[in-house]
Amino acid sequence: MKLFKQRLNDCCYEVHSAGKSLRLYSNGVFHSQLRSDVRLTGSLWDLLALPGLLMPAKPKHILCLGVGLGAAAFMLKHYLRPSLLVGIELDPVHIRLAKSFSSLKGDDVLLLQADAIEWLKYYRGPKFDLIIDDLFADTGDAQDPARVIAADQSWCQQLSRILSEQGCIVTNFGCFKELKQSAYWSGSAGACTGYRQGHLAFQALPYDNFILASSRQFQGNFHYQHRLAQIGANFGINKSTQLKLLQALARRK
Repeated sequence: MKLFKQRLNDCCYEVHSAGKSLRLYSNGVFHSQLRSDVRLTGSLWDLLALPGLLMPAKPKHILCLGVGLGAAAFMLKHYLRPSLLVGIELDPVHIRLAKSFSSLKGDDVLLLQADAIEWLKYYRGPKFDLIIDDLFADTGDAQDPARVIAADQSWCQQLSRILSEQGCIVTNFGCFKELKQSAYWSGSAGACTGYRQGHLAFQALPYDNFILASSRQFQGNFHYQHRLAQIGANFGINKSTQLKLLQALARRK
């Protein structure tokens, strides 16, 4: 069912409902999906939010670079109740839709219309405990959205500058090739932060995307499996979803 449609400049925005899910399309390209019942099912957008749930200490300050419909931010706000969630989004329509459909409003939420790359260069405020790097944009054709900036050493350094000591950076890569070409994969990202980070990488089929979570708190697969079992009951993650999330982790090669 079509819930929203607006044409602005050269873009046609649509929000469709599919069961308990809401889906955002721009010029017919699928951007993001939000579950109205706020239940983890192992989707791509769940995987963006999941590392925040796995952190031993709940992140108090969260930054989302790229908001879309607000799927990951909605999950993080619901489950973690941060004291501040900041979302940087270039598209003003996306911000309006996130506020309307994801209820991303209140004193603990700040959504800013800005170029995230430029905003990051000049930001000098408090550091964040969790950063979601989900900067994607339309490529101008019917293909899936693509990353707007490479996760090279320079970009990792900028993110690390505003990350707290025990913080976590979660990066959405369009495919495994992008992940392999990143500074995280080569190890040069560690030189930026001054300490060696642990990584968790996983994929949610049928998408090609790989999600990488980088934090000094993560110590590999065992840590992930142990923490997932611990938080399962607290966050309502049933056994079948836990298995799906573990299988997503196992697919990284």
